[in-house]
Amino acid sequence: MNFSKFEKLFLAGLLLGIFVLTTLLITDRNSENTPLVEPIGKVRYRNHIAVRKYPGRLVWFDLKKEDDLYPNDTIQTGELSDAELVLPDNLILGLEARSLVQLEFKDGKLVLRLDGGGLQIAQGGSSSAEIKTANGQSIFLENANAAIRTDADSNETLVNLNSGEGRIQTGTAEATLENGSLARMGSQENNSIQIIKKEDQIKLISPADNQMLPAPTGKTRSVEFIAEKLEKDLITTYSLEIADNSSMQNSRTYRMKNRKLNLTLAARDWYWRVKVNGKDSYSATRYLKIREFKPIRLIYPPDDFILINNEPGERLVEEMTLQWKTDENYSSSRVILYPPDKLKPVHYSTTRQNSQLVRMTFPGAYRWVVENLDYQNQVIDTAEGYFRIEKNNRQPPNILNRENKIPYITLLRGYSLDFSNDQYKSYRIIWTKPNGATQDIFTNTGSYRIPENTDPGKHSFQIRGKLNELQESQPGKIYSLTIEPPPTLNWKVPQTITLQEEQNTIQIESGKIPNDYQKELSIINSASSVRLKKVFKGGEDISFKARLHGSYTFILKLVAEKKVIQQLSEKTSVNFSVTPVKSIPTIPKDWNAFENSYIWLRWPLPPHTRFYRSKVLFSVQSEASPLQKTIDRQVLKMSRMKLTNEKIDRSGTLGINLIRVAIVDGQDLESEPSEFSLQVNYPQRPQKPVILPGKVEIER
Repeated sequence: MNFSKFEKLFLAGLLLGIFVLTTLLITDRNSENTPLVEPIGKVRYRNHIAVRKYPGRLVWFDLKKEDDLYPNDTIQTGELSDAELVLPDNLILGLEARSLVQLEFKDGKLVLRLDGGGLQIAQGGSSSAEIKTANGQSIFLENANAAIRTDADSNETLVNLNSGEGRIQTGTAEATLENGSLARMGSQENNSIQIIKKEDQIKLISPADNQMLPAPTGKTRSVEFIAEKLEKDLITTYSLEIADNSSMQNSRTYRMKNRKLNLTLAARDWYWRVKVNGKDSYSATRYLKIREFKPIRLIYPPDDFILINNEPGERLVEEMTLQWKTDENYSSSRVILYPPDKLKPVHYSTTRQNSQLVRMTFPGAYRWVVENLDYQNQVIDTAEGYFRIEKNNRQPPNILNRENKIPYITLLRGYSLDFSNDQYKSYRIIWTKPNGATQDIFTNTGSYRIPENTDPGKHSFQIRGKLNELQESQPGKIYSLTIEPPPTLNWKVPQTITLQEEQNTIQIESGKIPNDYQKELSIINSASSVRLKKVFKGGEDISFKARLHGSYTFILKLVAEKKVIQQLSEKTSVNFSVTPVKSIPTIPKDWNAFENSYIWLRWPLPPHTRFYRSKVLFSVQSEASPLQKTIDRQVLKMSRMKLTNEKIDRSGTLGINLIRVAIVDGQDLESEPSEFSLQVNYPQRPQKPVILPGKVEIER
């Protein structure tokens, strides 16, 4: 794609501008947030979304509770949001939802510029305030409490002066406001001001202006609206108009009964007013905030909590810090403590902390109430709890066990300390062990089972009853318990063990121990397979028959109640020898009697025949020939061998080597060969006659 020179210059300028603007935004965001001037106020409360912009800055920052405020700061609240600011001369400024205000300084005097939304102003002392709107209107207040709201659609501004003095100006029109008067100012161009005096207004009773009401998360709440009848008005029917915007657009009107009306409203900002039916006059517009809040959660003390007082006499002085958890959007909390016997309740000052230190001077039942307040000190949520203070007349718990010494096997079978006491719901056990170490054990029952892995020795126990989370009883008597150590295994395993067929018993010296304990022997071969496992009583000798051959690891365990207490391990070699054949096989003396037949060689069956087999090697040395004829080796599973004349085809000396084979741990072990020599006569067969033609000859 080809660009003209002008297009290239324009594109380069555009990219440069984007780069410079991006750099400025990043630098502005990362630079120091606070200006280098003294703060003029502080953020006392903020709900949901509220942002601020420092003077000369491009980027908005989150507005946080307890943030400092500086000259020419700009504050903005979002939907379903509000904030409370504390400014010089004890001026308290409440920002309604969707409001924008700038804290300007002119000639050393603070001027509030309201560019949208509404303000609630509460002044103290001799403070004064000047408010300018984006519509060109001005409001001057002296020691006043007032509500100011702008209407962006009609460019009108509503001022409700609840107390103090005020003066308003729009264009060339000016007017003075009296206590309780309501004013409506037109834009700067039309110069119109409408004032409704206090006696001509419908007095609204509840809800209060700028009141905040809590609603459970995701739910609605019921609100009761109440107005007061005009003294000079004979008409007794009224209507309520309500909308979710200060311009009252898309509002709904409801007929009130006896100047009362209950509505179920969602959590949002509401504006409402009341009028006399048949007349075109309204009361002042009030602002109602319904917010989703988490209810108060009382943390300490829990219900049915008992505080024990150890001082003599009826009067006492006990202190306790009450604790609770509230939604961070609440402005403050206060505690009311109701003593026993209908004594006068104690009202504590409001606090922004979730705790309050209280003092009690009489035993009995106490009730405490936490009230959460909005920034107008209106109660929007409450919670109450109960606790008691009692004089200490309880005996310390003691351990009831009488044993001072137990064998180790008793510990394995289960041994518990018993310290039941109906005066306490929980206990703390101070356990001092033989090495001097101390351990705290907490239990909700009146007994405690000592762990099975507890070291032998002398142990000391002392019990304290838990009165509550903070207080305990005096310690009970010290209980001492000695746990005797278990017996010790001592054994002697030979480095080499020789076994034979007739003598295949292994004996290991291991000493005598009580029969409550067991000796568990395991033998593991070089392939890590367990070849043998036997269990002996504590008083039994370790003696057993085995067929082993090779290198093994002997493991001996001291066991009680299926738990291993001690383990020994030794490596040894085991040699298994096979007994050779001692009986001589027999064969008939005259082989001729068995022409075209066979004979059997027999030898005794060994014990455990299934673990043995035989190997026979034999040959025949003939007189007629110097050569030795060797018969193929045979491996027999039986204790006999069949010799036929087809195999022994000549007379001579029969040489036999008989070997016994034992199968031990997967290995073939051979005995020494037994050698035998027998004489055999191979039968002579007669020659058949030969018949010639014409001539008969008989062979002699």
